[in-house]
Amino acid sequence: MSGIVQHFDSGAGAEVTVEAYSRNRALKEVQASGGLQDAVLRGRVFAACTDVGGVAPNGTPGTTSDFTLYNPFSSGVMLSVWRIAMGYISGTIAVGPTGLYANTNPAAAVTTAAAALPVTNCLLSGGYSTKAKAFTTATLPASPTFMMSLYNLTPFAAATALTPYSLLHDIGGLIVVMPGCGISIESTCGAGTSPLVVYAMTWEEITLG
Repeated sequence: MSGIVQHFDSGAGAEVTVEAYSRNRALKEVQASGGLQDAVLRGRVFAACTDVGGVAPNGTPGTTSDFTLYNPFSSGVMLSVWRIAMGYISGTIAVGPTGLYANTNPAAAVTTAAAALPVTNCLLSGGYSTKAKAFTTATLPASPTFMMSLYNLTPFAAATALTPYSLLHDIGGLIVVMPGCGISIESTCGAGTSPLVVYAMTWEEITLG
């Protein structure tokens, strides 16, 4: 026996799920649109990226970060982290790991930087304004706690023959940043020769309560 037993549409352009019986009579679901689409259509998914000029990997983790996503204490939202990416611009990269670090004390001083990075709502020209702050070379209130390794930097220069690639870590909501806290990307590596990279992060903002 096979056939569709339920069909529903959660809204124009939203995700459609089809439930059907397989040939062995097992109930299965078929996703008919992008898995991230519903959340984006709610207007609360955001992305931020390092300025196009890039930033040098900091070499030693501490209170100055390469990239920080900060949730202000009064934001009223939680930040569910979706994806983290890194791209190479120029210079000679030194070997070493790039990791994700956390500041978890909501009573600590706020995270600061000379200027916040632009944040784009993934529902382009729509949705809500972000409550979060994204920074390059932020000043953290205390040395952050190492959470996980993201990428291993490989020593290479712009002239090195490499197949084009991108570094993408799919966090998938595994990390949720509460108000007053933040997560940062930092590296443990040598100085290299004038290395420049870009970092990017995507997250969803979920109302508290």
